[in-house]
Amino acid sequence: MPELKYCVEVIEAYKFYNRKAALNKFSMKVEEGTVYALLGPSGCGKTTLLGALVDRVQLDSGLIKMATKSTSEIGYMPQEVALYPEFSLKEHLMYYGRIYSMTTVAILSKSEELREFLHLPPLNTIIKNMSGGEQRRVSLCITLLHNPKLLILDEPTVGVDVVLANNIWQNLLYMSRNEGKTIILTTHYIEEARRSNTIGLMRNGILLTQDSPGTLMEFHNCDNLEHVFLKLCEQNLEGFDNYDENAEVKGHERKPGKHLKKTKILNVHCVSAHILKNLYWMRRNIPHMLFTFALPVIQCVLVSMTVGETPSKLSLATVTSELPKGIYECSESIWTKPLSCDLNDVPFSCYIIKKIMDASISITQYASLEEAKRSVKKNYQWGVLYFNKDYTASLKERFSLDLKNDTIMENSEIKIWMDNSDTVISGILKTTIIKSLFDFIGELSDKCSWQTKGAALPIGYEEPVYGSYETTYRQSMTPANAILFMFYFPILFTAGALITEKSSGLLSRGLVAGLSWLDIAIGHMVLQYIILIVQLIFVWIIFYYLFSNIMIGDIYLCLLLLFLVGTCGMFHGFTIVAMCDDFTSASCLAFGRYFPIFLMSGAVWPVEGMHYVLKIISIYSPLTKAVEAFRAVSVRGWTQYHPTVYSGMITVVVWTVIYGFITILFIKFKGIKL
Repeated sequence: MPELKYCVEVIEAYKFYNRKAALNKFSMKVEEGTVYALLGPSGCGKTTLLGALVDRVQLDSGLIKMATKSTSEIGYMPQEVALYPEFSLKEHLMYYGRIYSMTTVAILSKSEELREFLHLPPLNTIIKNMSGGEQRRVSLCITLLHNPKLLILDEPTVGVDVVLANNIWQNLLYMSRNEGKTIILTTHYIEEARRSNTIGLMRNGILLTQDSPGTLMEFHNCDNLEHVFLKLCEQNLEGFDNYDENAEVKGHERKPGKHLKKTKILNVHCVSAHILKNLYWMRRNIPHMLFTFALPVIQCVLVSMTVGETPSKLSLATVTSELPKGIYECSESIWTKPLSCDLNDVPFSCYIIKKIMDASISITQYASLEEAKRSVKKNYQWGVLYFNKDYTASLKERFSLDLKNDTIMENSEIKIWMDNSDTVISGILKTTIIKSLFDFIGELSDKCSWQTKGAALPIGYEEPVYGSYETTYRQSMTPANAILFMFYFPILFTAGALITEKSSGLLSRGLVAGLSWLDIAIGHMVLQYIILIVQLIFVWIIFYYLFSNIMIGDIYLCLLLLFLVGTCGMFHGFTIVAMCDDFTSASCLAFGRYFPIFLMSGAVWPVEGMHYVLKIISIYSPLTKAVEAFRAVSVRGWTQYHPTVYSGMITVVVWTVIYGFITILFIKFKGIKL
């Protein structure tokens, strides 16, 4: 009798998860041109075995032999339908057909053939408009598109009605008998497995037995497979149930090897297929794309309109004891009069208050100091200004007599009680009061012969080396905001898009079909760079044209730096995708990583003001040097040859490489299962 030729042979396979065996000395043989049904309850290791067959799970020990030597000869159907709901049937087939290096003519011809064979709706039908049964047949259609020799199907009939399950089985049996295809499928529906040529009964990672359905029932003297399975499970035979679930693989002779040819590191057909798929996605998700492009607009406008501008409608209380009716005596006609040194003319407090009001500070008169302080405590005012009843006379004496008289010195002071609960507002008010007072003293020194110049601080502020006298906090924050936004937007899109594909099984199915991680990365980068360029244009227009922030340096150098930062953010997104399997963990990692980077970049507060430990950490943060470099170019006009600029650019490039390296490590050490 000639030796049987096996299409697939598994020899003593072991696979452990958290010290528990998913496959425990598992061995099986599948003849060519047959249907092999692997039968067992959920969690018994069926999906792990199929993952090992298609090279998506790395065995801890054991061997797999296959007649097929490449993934292009295998058709894999995962348990999930793994379809893009917004794509049409034709778009799916074009995408996977290009992965398999098929021509457009061949794809369309095979598509029509399979559509009729599987009774599918027209090719332009959108997946989300199909029934669950039609979607499962579409998934099978993709599996058959490149006419594979070996079909590996994970629960092809799960969740479908009996009519559809019968239809799927009829198609599978037809392909096995008439086209010579070998089919391995998993199921936990016992009776439907009777249609297969061979059944493997599996429990707790062990293959209990394998044979034809009739032989199994006859040998165990049972009238159905359910009784056969129950009988085998109840037996306490050595090697079946009597095993240690927490056992470890201890020096098994057969170390796992590669049974399929390694996917090319870079395949032009696969890259073009992934780019084509991304273009399909963009066309089918116009609202999402509009939001992606609008997000930087919204963020930049909000930041520019809410952060860094001088607060308005601030109010101070005043008590002017030298005016019987308070500031109401300082009428508009008096304020328009030129400043006079005559003590019998307009009190000096009127002129000082006018200068404070000219700085857009509201002044409210109160009759008593106690009432004014009470208004601050009730949050009506931000502070109190108190002018002594002898203020004008004392100020005149201060500048014309000996300054050793303590009474004159005290009576010539403006007493101030501030609400310092908000340091930004109180700081602005203090600066405004001081500037108004010294402006007044300057005018007084020009009008009078008093020694008023001696009251000025011995400091002369000249034209700033960089920036201007009117530079606002918003303008100083803009370089940091531009860098941070261009880093964060690619993280959001990259992690969001790829985690969606990963969690739904789409990424895994593409990898089994022949995509490599480099193909996926390049295909995504093409899409991300299109989005990045549009977002970069929006950020630039809003920050530097709409809100007229400072830009005196080389515009192209600034754009290059932002582009490098965006690339770094995209690679950070790749790292998140490699590390996480769901949106929750990815979101936690993205936000948890972003805010420390944001706080230590110097955007909110200068690095020089941080704790000394954080100063050291911030130096090695991805964006700190980049923010310094962008500020140096945009505000100071430095070139790429300045150490601050080129060190910032080098830091971004180094972090991009680090993120890429971390991504590769996680892909490798989490296994092909990733």
